[in-house]
Amino acid sequence: MIEHDRAHYARMAFDAIDAFETLATQESVIARMSAILSNFGFTSFLVVSTRPTTVGKPVPRFHMNGWPLAWSEEYLRRKYFTEDPIAMHTLQAVDPFEWRDVCYSDERFPRGREVMNTAGECGLKQGMVIPIVRNDVVAAVTMAGERPEFDANARRAIHLVGLFAHEKAMALESQTGPPRRVLTDRERDVVAWVAAGKTAWDISIILGVSEAAVVKRINNAMRKLDASNRAQAVAHAIRAKEIII
Repeated sequence: MIEHDRAHYARMAFDAIDAFETLATQESVIARMSAILSNFGFTSFLVVSTRPTTVGKPVPRFHMNGWPLAWSEEYLRRKYFTEDPIAMHTLQAVDPFEWRDVCYSDERFPRGREVMNTAGECGLKQGMVIPIVRNDVVAAVTMAGERPEFDANARRAIHLVGLFAHEKAMALESQTGPPRRVLTDRERDVVAWVAAGKTAWDISIILGVSEAAVVKRINNAMRKLDASNRAQAVAHAIRAKEIII
């Protein structure tokens, strides 16, 4: 990585903040944020939130998803959010931290090493998280890449940019009305249950319909979402805000 002084990083951060003010869509913010983070060696990022709970594992809500599609699909298909050591550490964190600061082999997360190895296979080898705590909601901006830059000046600039990216994401969500949806309520229900790891048989019992009816709704949803399999349908549904997890 090229060494930069504090003034260079400060200018980069403030230029990024000024740019956010002119953007009006999530797609444009994702594109600009990706371009900004590429200066630091990051290739992907995510703006996410969750509510800590004493019953079961907290489920994340993706506000801006700049992760590789392959990683998003695997994360949901394998239900990694239940044993993601980075996500669990974020719930207790206050200050920004690097992924390598977290113990992946903690006994609380039997699949912690598997989660991180799979992320690495998708190009997310090293990362950084900026926790944002408000009332009972824990939000975070997390970013990763092959070999990102972590010197002190870079971290300060990334922290500032991440906070403004989160604010912009929340502002855009509050300004936009209900998204245009392509799925029916019944199709949305089955996709949400697929995201929760349920089989067609499980869903048929839960909804009180035949397994054939469930399969038909899943296939309809896959067609409408231009997905080739169920995991991809879930990922596309989340990105399109058809379902929220």
